[in-house]
Amino acid sequence: MIEQLALPGLGARTVVGDTLQRFYTPPKLARLVAEVVLEDLPIPPSFVIGCSVGGAAFPRVIRELVPDARQHGVDLDPGASQEGLDWFAVRDFLTWEPEVMASLCIDNPPFGEDGETALAFTKHAITIAKHVAFIMPAAYQTAVGEWGWFLDRNPPTVIRPIPGRPWGDHLRDACVYEWTSPRRINTGTRWRRLPDTWR
Repeated sequence: MIEQLALPGLGARTVVGDTLQRFYTPPKLARLVAEVVLEDLPIPPSFVIGCSVGGAAFPRVIRELVPDARQHGVDLDPGASQEGLDWFAVRDFLTWEPEVMASLCIDNPPFGEDGETALAFTKHAITIAKHVAFIMPAAYQTAVGEWGWFLDRNPPTVIRPIPGRPWGDHLRDACVYEWTSPRRINTGTRWRRLPDTWR
């Protein structure tokens, strides 16, 4: 049985300790993140993937903003929402590859202990999508060990700090980390704070 709790504006969501690490993205935050990410892309994405679709906040808003985009998503949870998706499978994102390179992978991946799951999802996502936008803990910016090594060699194109705490006291401060391929040499990471309009 999964224990539920209610957070302001989010309805019932699972607590820390849920084995599938479900922390659904608030719809207003998903909309804001999608809007700013899409605004920075040179052309609208034609193929969008979700790595852990959960409540389908991103597929729903992408469907509204880019109605012609094909959307595929995977999740380990057979009860994950399929709303907004053209194709869905219950499977592990880390073992799945789309038939063609995706234009965009946008999601709120599971973090795991010490960020190891988020790191594995990020490493995989940047090999199957031209642009990746993941909501993850702000602490990864200054991480050491595996995350530090990865970020030194694969610096994000953009980091967007999210004002406030979307998941209350249950999760740390968060940012949207973005990677674009191919990356121009020596461009550095741009910092762009998200506006405080999602709350």
